[in-house]
Amino acid sequence: MNDELLNENDLENTEVLLTLSLPFDMHHSLWYWASQVKNCSIEQIAIDAIDDYLNEKFNF
Repeated sequence: MNDELLNENDLENTEVLLTLSLPFDMHHSLWYWASQVKNCSIEQIAIDAIDDYLNEKFNF
């Protein structure tokens, strides 16, 4: 059980580091592309991502 949690945390930390290491322009381009595909604002995508994270982590 602890090994599984450690592996999940390592994966999440890696994803965060990879995301933060993207150049700003690439970061902005990815958000913009996502907003076009989902046909909504960048702010709404961020809100949805936060909601998904909270739901997954804390079962809201």
